[in-house]
Amino acid sequence: MLPRDTLYTCFGKFKGYATHYIQNLGFIHYMGLPADLIVQDFHLLNRDCEILGKKNILIYDLMPKDERVRNYSFNHGLYFVDPGKYHKDFSLSAKEAIIENKKSIERFLYYRVISKYANQVIGHGFYDYNKLKKFSDVMREYPGQLLDYISSDIREENLGGYVKRKIL
Repeated sequence: MLPRDTLYTCFGKFKGYATHYIQNLGFIHYMGLPADLIVQDFHLLNRDCEILGKKNILIYDLMPKDERVRNYSFNHGLYFVDPGKYHKDFSLSAKEAIIENKKSIERFLYYRVISKYANQVIGHGFYDYNKLKKFSDVMREYPGQLLDYISSDIREENLGGYVKRKIL
């Protein structure tokens, strides 16, 4: 999630940042990764949320309204390759900023990974929506804890199998 190098114009004005190239191996590849790799990835995402939150930096733009814009890449983990902008918010404590960052990741995971898998792979109407809704219930009742919940609950070989167990 974090940039590697900053880019400046020839006049020294900040222009953007660069990250390492991350090949997108696709959504289905990500859902089939071994569960232990997914759990490690979730821990890394949580750590990034904490690093940013401790400095009162909030993540924005993980899910642009235009779904054709993809600020993420699925490789041997989930990479946010262009979160667009970060925002400093000193009205929040560091703990609150960390939770807000985790909630951003959770919304992405719910809408662009879990729900997408349910609709596109299992098929809309072929799963129990009330069971899918339980993920959003966890997000609402325990803000910032969805990644930890999934990490402690997953028994399947991969995230795809886990989602199937939870919603079928």
